[in-house]
Amino acid sequence: MKDILVLKRANSTGYALRKSFLFSEKDIIPLGFKLQSIEQMHSFVTMENKAGQADYGSTDLKRKIEVPILFRTKSPEIFSLMRDELFGLFNNKEPVFIAETDSKGVPITGKVYQVKLTEILEIERIGNSGKLSLVFQTTDLPYGQSIMTTQDIQTNEIVIDRNWAFGMGLETVDDNELIYTHSATSSAQFGIFNAGNVEVHPFETYLKLVIKNVKGSTEMFQLTNSTNGSKARINVPVKTTDVWTYNGPNITRNSLAAAKDTRKDFIYLSPGWNKFQLYYCDSAEVSFDFGFLYR
Repeated sequence: MKDILVLKRANSTGYALRKSFLFSEKDIIPLGFKLQSIEQMHSFVTMENKAGQADYGSTDLKRKIEVPILFRTKSPEIFSLMRDELFGLFNNKEPVFIAETDSKGVPITGKVYQVKLTEILEIERIGNSGKLSLVFQTTDLPYGQSIMTTQDIQTNEIVIDRNWAFGMGLETVDDNELIYTHSATSSAQFGIFNAGNVEVHPFETYLKLVIKNVKGSTEMFQLTNSTNGSKARINVPVKTTDVWTYNGPNITRNSLAAAKDTRKDFIYLSPGWNKFQLYYCDSAEVSFDFGFLYR
């Protein structure tokens, strides 16, 4: 690890990230990237006259990331300016995304973490240099997230560069199998690969499903994930010209709200391969856009 990259959301509704700065660009020297495991809340129930306790599952809560840093200045005046700049960079109300990178600013693992600074900054002054630790805590989900989404793979294929890295699970399958826009038929299943080791659910993270060019739908339409049983049912005939979009919890037809014409159920993705089947039509074009999540 040579540097730390800080990113922000490009907009409030999508997944895209934009670079904010590298630590080195602000004359900050990172001394480490201490990533803790996820803190979990476990639920147990004891029963009268029965030994032990029943396990009712666990919930992933948050994780802590500590980044010790050093900065050097040439005078007391510049030290004070640097101190104030640090306070302005990290004491923000909005979360940011951080990633450990190599000396060229390329993320080492291809994963970013959405975080906020959770402890006050206490600078240990050594002459005109300063040493301190930035203590972050994840917000929303405690998982590492891929920088790009599956439609980037669909459009640009996989290049091990700023966006993708070894160890993200993508190396376990052939690149030619990583298709996220399918011209599907009801006579055959198709597969969507979730390279992360965490379930992707539209109520918790970005998942966009687009259904269009539907042919042979006379009563309704249904897309079923045969791997986990989740499905998306449209209760009305779907025209060839219709574009249905499931974007998180929002459902639209040709950009207009249309949840009332559905069964209000939603597709989610298990880790690994997810096999899909079309029902109540002959064919359709189906595209998935989502990021991968990692424990």
